[in-house]
Amino acid sequence: MKKYLIPFLAFALLGLVASFGGPHASVSAMQQTHSVNQVFPSDGRMAISSLPFTIDQCGSYFLTDCLTGVSGSHGIQIQADDVTLDLNGFSLIGVAGSWSGIDAGFNNLKNIVVKNGTIRDWGQDGINVGQNGANGPVNGHFSNLKLFNNGGNGLDAGRASTVVDCSAHLNGAVGILSHDHSLLIRCRSSENQFGIVTVSDSVVKDCSAFNNAQDGITTGDGAVVENCTSGQNGGFGFNVPNSLLRGNTSRANSSNWNAPASSMIENH
Repeated sequence: MKKYLIPFLAFALLGLVASFGGPHASVSAMQQTHSVNQVFPSDGRMAISSLPFTIDQCGSYFLTDCLTGVSGSHGIQIQADDVTLDLNGFSLIGVAGSWSGIDAGFNNLKNIVVKNGTIRDWGQDGINVGQNGANGPVNGHFSNLKLFNNGGNGLDAGRASTVVDCSAHLNGAVGILSHDHSLLIRCRSSENQFGIVTVSDSVVKDCSAFNNAQDGITTGDGAVVENCTSGQNGGFGFNVPNSLLRGNTSRANSSNWNAPASSMIENH
């Protein structure tokens, strides 16, 4: 079973993020993948109608139905820059022994967009984009997603990412995780190991974290955390070193605040 460290010091946060990624098996040469098998005639988007599926060229893709993965494989693996994946209101559903629902974590990719659907029951992460940390994908955008009951992180969004209107519930590691220079808005994270974790120089706004086993909202240095609520978490409500906190509410956590050093606090 993976072990997770409670991030008490800002300098330990990068090690904390690395530990959340966990082992992600490389794709076997024998893994069967499906190629693009339909082009939507009105706008040129490419359809995905079965799993596993590999995206190896830029473009816009969409689901045609709720799709179920297979053991020993990611659901959708992204290997190209400038990809937009619209789940179209459908779900990507994992099975026992499956890897991540969507994986782009081992490629230094740019401009990955995932939106509008549910990723649940995968053996590793729901979405893994940030596995390589500072060397991983950059400038991803994730919106209107539900990350539910995945074995690892719900969403690992990578660096300089934007995460909007996403929720994470009952995931085995971090509900919503991002790296340096990221923006998280109107996100909710509950009943995970950690609620929301981001690294340095990020903004977390109008988010909530409840009933997580460890900390509710954790950042690195230089973050701005504004109008967020954190409650009934097993660790700190807010673990935010050297950051600006404004208009936040923390209640009924094991400890409500950990804001050492030069943090500026203007909270309820």
